[in-house]
Amino acid sequence: MHYGMIKDYDIADGPGVRVTLFISGCRNCCSGCFNEDTWDPMEGL
Repeated sequence: MHYGMIKDYDIADGPGVRVTLFISGCRNCCSGCFNEDTWDPMEGL
């Protein structure tokens, strides 16, 4: 599994502070996706 980004301090999408991990290889490929880089399973580290 590859990951695209780790946000150590994320305050989006809900109350409080959290850590967010963006992994690669999304198979949904939603129309209007804000993070199309995650579709490729080999993207990231």
